[in-house]
Amino acid sequence: MKKVLTIFIVMLTASFGFGQSIKTMKDSDVKEYTPIDYSSLEAIPSTSNATPTSSLPLGTTISSETVTAVKIGEASNVYTFLSVVTNKVSVAHGIGTDSSAVGFIYRENVNQCALSSGILRYSVSLDNGQTWNTGSGSPTGGCYGIGPLNPTFPQPARYPNMALFTTPGSAGGVDDLNLVYAAPVLDAASNWDGNVLGTVTNVGGGLGTFSVSEELYPFSSGNQYFSYSITERVPGEFWYASFSYLGTTANVADDDVILNKGIYDPVTQEITWSVAATLTPNYELSFDGTFQHTSRLSVAFSPDGTTGYVGIIADLVGGVDTTWSPCWSASTDGGNTWGSFEEFDMSQYSQLTDSLQSFYFSIDTTTGDTVP
Repeated sequence: MKKVLTIFIVMLTASFGFGQSIKTMKDSDVKEYTPIDYSSLEAIPSTSNATPTSSLPLGTTISSETVTAVKIGEASNVYTFLSVVTNKVSVAHGIGTDSSAVGFIYRENVNQCALSSGILRYSVSLDNGQTWNTGSGSPTGGCYGIGPLNPTFPQPARYPNMALFTTPGSAGGVDDLNLVYAAPVLDAASNWDGNVLGTVTNVGGGLGTFSVSEELYPFSSGNQYFSYSITERVPGEFWYASFSYLGTTANVADDDVILNKGIYDPVTQEITWSVAATLTPNYELSFDGTFQHTSRLSVAFSPDGTTGYVGIIADLVGGVDTTWSPCWSASTDGGNTWGSFEEFDMSQYSQLTDSLQSFYFSIDTTTGDTVP
């Protein structure tokens, strides 16, 4: 049970906002069941350069009993942050003056940087988040963030992922600190068009010393949707998940789950990417004849890199029908093979479902139904 609960908690955290109540679906529940249409939010035109409303100066601290917030970047709008399973913050342990380096990737504030809201930048801390290098940004203005990370910029980027890593076989110091990133991009008509993948070296050196060794657009022409949950399985090997793509007509994710793998070459300082697996969950179609899943994925591996999971919120055949539930496919050989997707039945853990319902739903005392 402990293992099952651990798997569930990881997946639920990645897709928390999409959990559904455990009840039989009625016709009146269609609005609850249908995925949120993110296309109107996500596919903003590449020319959108909205002025940010925040003017919090760098270094300003907002304190309560438990939280201290420090500004480490600035973007044109919130479209860096709306996707809940992109890894925008990454930690590399054992580096810097206080045991860990912390990196944060985001889209630039075009009003300060004068390039585009589709340009990516990063901020980095070498002392466990105590102080930050944010490029030329300052309390009086300037361009926040070190970059650009996608300087050739043929297509604007959204929702970036990143992972800090040290060069395999190196001493693992600040000079060996690199980052890899992945982000979905838009075409000229503001439709999704694959992802941009990049590798950046010497990220601990700061402004003027970092080097973009790679900027790729390998999965364009509408064959992959967003990039989700980039992670390092073992030193120098990276994974991220995506969905197949229905194309510009629907502009939404399709049913296949795609796992992409990249291998870092310390000599060329580049990552070679390929599709490692394409998985098709056995979706339950009885609701309206179409597959049902949220447009979110999460992938993670055990510390030794042997066991991996890719998670999705969906409704599968044989599961709790007409109910979105956490589902996962597992690998026990480092990602070489992946099993069939399984659906987690939350109803078997009454304490868990009671807690979720009381947190996210109110109860109609007349009908007993849950109301979001």
